[in-house]
Amino acid sequence: MHKACRFSCGLCTKPFVRPPKSKVELELDESLEASMSTTGLTRIGRFFTMQVCKELIDAAEAMQWTMDADSIDNNPVMDIRVFNHDVIYAPKIYQILEPYLKQMKDELDRFHPDVPNKLDWVFFRKYVTGSVRSSLQGHKDTNQHTVNLALNTDFDGGRLYFVPPSSQLGKLANEKHGTPVEFQKAMLPENIPDPVNGNTSNYFFPYMEPGVIMVYDNTVWHGVTHVTKGTRFSLSFFYDEPKEIREGTERVTVSFRNKRVTGPVLVLYWLKHGIKVGDTLDIDVAVDISGGSFSGLVTQATFKNHLFAVAEKDSLKVIAEYRVQSMNQNFILD
Repeated sequence: MHKACRFSCGLCTKPFVRPPKSKVELELDESLEASMSTTGLTRIGRFFTMQVCKELIDAAEAMQWTMDADSIDNNPVMDIRVFNHDVIYAPKIYQILEPYLKQMKDELDRFHPDVPNKLDWVFFRKYVTGSVRSSLQGHKDTNQHTVNLALNTDFDGGRLYFVPPSSQLGKLANEKHGTPVEFQKAMLPENIPDPVNGNTSNYFFPYMEPGVIMVYDNTVWHGVTHVTKGTRFSLSFFYDEPKEIREGTERVTVSFRNKRVTGPVLVLYWLKHGIKVGDTLDIDVAVDISGGSFSGLVTQATFKNHLFAVAEKDSLKVIAEYRVQSMNQNFILD
């Protein structure tokens, strides 16, 4: 008999009911909201019960953990691929997760209604005291949005941390000419300040009880400090643009016109895969559109749902954003 789940999975009659917040969560809500306003994070809160978290860990521990080199730091990754591009690799884990996935997508869309998201990849992570994978170097994800799920707290260390974009360190990360060496050093686990002393201006350590999920995009630097006792488990859900948008299945031609005759030099960008203007990731279109009329008019071959932005060339301040919806659209900057 199918267990009653908290989502409309087609086999259950009970509607989704979010697990109740703990006393700690209730006390932290106000301060967390204020702290996260400068970090680019969204804390959706308790999404899974403690029992479900335990079931997930038990299912993972019964499997073989991958020890291939991690693309982030070249150390063994210690993970389990659960789901990747519509293929299920760990059926027992996926079976536990499946009833929750629709509601997770709905929550993501609620906070990011203008950004198309599709689940691309789900994987388990394991961090073990004294092992080659006891921490994770600071990095940015390449997918559009990440949902990070905490599964346990019976360990010491192993704190998930984020670098607020508005902090001194965050501004250093967004240098126009690449990521400086001093920032790369600041992302090494051994250089992260002890979370026991609380958040700093450069590092934010959100409190995450089992079942709590955190959402962030591909502009946010994050990592995991060293686990000093026990084992830390987590699940990551990578969301990206649907394939038909990412690769483009409906080609269109649109035009951009700048009617401003004075002001700073402006540049037109295609924001590939949801990246932001000024990000160090590759931007495929960067057309000078100053001088009153994009040199008369810029016509661009592109695909439906692609996002473009006009920004000041020097300050990278975004002046306007345009989402392509149909053939022969004419975007005008007055």
